Amino acid sequence: MKTYKVTFTPLEPYFFGNEKGFAYPKSKDGNQTNKSQFSNQYFIRSEALPSQSTLLGALRYHLLPKKKSNWSDYTPEDKALNNEAVGEQSFDPAYDRTFGRIKKISPVFIQQGGNILVPVPMNHIKGKTTYDPFSEYKTVITPFGDRYYTEEYNAKDGICTDYMSLAEGAIVERSVIFKTETRIGINRFAKKNGFFKKEYYTLNKGFSFGAYITLDGDSKPKDGVLFLGQGKSAFAFSFVEEENKLTEQVKKRLPEGVAYCLSDTFTEPEIYDASKFSVTDTKTYRAYSRQGGRVSKEAVLYRVISAGSVFIPADIEAFADFVRKDNVNRIGYNEIIIK
Repeated sequence: MKTYKVTFTPLEPYFFGNEKGFAYPKSKDGNQTNKSQFSNQYFIRSEALPSQSTLLGALRYHLLPKKKSNWSDYTPEDKALNNEAVGEQSFDPAYDRTFGRIKKISPVFIQQGGNILVPVPMNHIKGKTTYDPFSEYKTVITPFGDRYYTEEYNAKDGICTDYMSLAEGAIVERSVIFKTETRIGINRFAKKNGFFKKEYYTLNKGFSFGAYITLDGDSKPKDGVLFLGQGKSAFAFSFVEEENKLTEQVKKRLPEGVAYCLSDTFTEPEIYDASKFSVTDTKTYRAYSRQGGRVSKEAVLYRVISAGSVFIPADIEAFADFVRKDNVNRIGYNEIIIK
């Protein structure tokens, strides 16, 4: 097995959304609603980073030994070769699936030259130019045990959603990394101001996405262009053999006693009961399945804890039990660093 750092750079604006899409609101009788009721339904915004499952899907396609434009063109022998190379089924957090040559994927990060940027831990005191975590806590007694709160958090400032440089701990603002582009489509049901607006992202010059992948076998993947996200935006992919030291680099930046979500995390609400303090954000995730060339949504909608979230565990072992999920960690989810 060998580990590679994969670098992928958008060649055009992209849109990552999973559940995000336009829908026409309807009245009780099934007719389209009027313009005023419609007004809050027309704008959607891309996620800044691709999900781990999006990256997995791109890598699985890239590593296919047999690629054909139509599902019906694949012979049983073609399908057998492909299944051996990248696994038979797509990722679903409810199942323990393997993906052929792909043994492990790290969480996605941002690259700036040789420097790696990760979501700044959400216990950062907003406004400081280098990572400066909350350090003064007060205890409050609750029915669920002692819990911490801090007066260093300023609700008016909110939670920092920027990025942290692993080289020196500096905070890099989102606007330095990303730029956005709003695209407009006409809504045929509204005569005036009837627009769908969709906010796409791209990266500013000098930045790219990165991740580490561990593959079975000695053959290095070829560099190339892959298409990701809604609308299939083009990304330039390149692979370099390199040891994965991401966890060690991040750990050096964290204070003692903190659990940091380097990736989005599937867990249960009870994780908060195993914590004395937390500062988190969440997002939704839905798996997709493919049957005979057709893609469909799975019924379960998951709420996952966003990368950058921070906990102070009350009991480290009990806390770790909530996030120890090999089936999702295999592709880079549930990467929790506890110091």
